[in-house]
Amino acid sequence: WEQRIDPSGRVYYVDHVEKRTTWERPEPLPPGWERRVDQMGRVYYVDHITRTTTWQRPTMETVRNYEQWQHQRNQLQGAMQQFNQRFIFGV
Repeated sequence: WEQRIDPSGRVYYVDHVEKRTTWERPEPLPPGWERRVDQMGRVYYVDHITRTTTWQRPTMETVRNYEQWQHQRNQLQGAMQQFNQRFIFGV
């Protein structure tokens, strides 16, 4: 990314790789993520921590939201397991 200033003095950003501009300051990829391009020229992202891929550009916020969701899901699964052991299986 490159920061530039338009004739009116407004700051904008240029992405030379994807050949696009934006008024908002771009966020770097979260730790562990890498941007890749497939053989057809499509951009995708690799999370080396979880060994997953996505077409959506990850941000710190989306990664944080996903981690919170995983934590809540794990808590719910644990509670359901305890419920099943107590009331369904009679343990």
